[in-house]
Amino acid sequence: MDERPELTFMRGEAVIYRHIQRYAPDVFRRIREKIDAGHWDVVGGTWVQPDSNLPSTETLCRNFEISLDYFKRELGARPTVAWQADSFGHSAGWPNILRSFGMDGFAFTRPQRAQFPMESPVFWWNCDHAERVLCYRQHGMWYCTERDNVPALLDETLAAATKQPWRNVGVLIGLGNHGGGPTRRHLDDVEKWRAAHPEVEVRYSTLHGLFRTLQDELKKPASVIPTAVKGEFGYCLRGCYSSVQKFKSLYRHTEHALVAAGNLQSLVGATKPGEAQPLDEAWESVLFNSFTIIL
Repeated sequence: MDERPELTFMRGEAVIYRHIQRYAPDVFRRIREKIDAGHWDVVGGTWVQPDSNLPSTETLCRNFEISLDYFKRELGARPTVAWQADSFGHSAGWPNILRSFGMDGFAFTRPQRAQFPMESPVFWWNCDHAERVLCYRQHGMWYCTERDNVPALLDETLAAATKQPWRNVGVLIGLGNHGGGPTRRHLDDVEKWRAAHPEVEVRYSTLHGLFRTLQDELKKPASVIPTAVKGEFGYCLRGCYSSVQKFKSLYRHTEHALVAAGNLQSLVGATKPGEAQPLDEAWESVLFNSFTIIL
């Protein structure tokens, strides 16, 4: 990013920021500078990217409560775009929780089109009540790139985008399984592709920037009405451990035990002020283990 001022970067997951803050404070300071300059996008609003397939409402809410407070206090940031790159499907109640915590955009990549066919990358996800959340699932297969396939990804995205009415299109790049930062080769390939496609404005942006442009498109007269979806985004990677009942039930017992402990804590606090022990560390442990890959 220092070499190429145009470059932007996005990162969610409050626990990762806190880890950097504790063990690499100089790096944390530099991240703060990039955030303040508008080149680093704090997204997601959660402690980790939590399991959102058969989730616990309490755990999802705690993810936002603890993390949004951390982002505001330590980073001066308040994400309004949720980000679930790799979670194995999403329950029908997820948009209710997103809207409850002020999220007006949601970007994800699973389930992919093979499991949940829908050509438009932009759509509304309707909640059980009057609210809805604007969603984006990119044209490419997922959120990672290999060492040499960025031009192919851009070609694929352009070909798909020409069949859609949306003028603004998002492409996620980052090397390796689960997606790190872009390599210098990635960035060189983007520049070569930009030069070969003068009909396209290529811009390094952020998830918040993408959703702002999409919202602006929706405000224009005769704008396209996005597809509306209601219900689950499910049937993704069936059989993976995160979806297997005998594994998930162990985690679910832990969640319920902690909720019960919180109820008891409230009773003790009401009758004997100062004697109730905080449960912050326990909740942080449960939230950390709600990460879909750990689960």
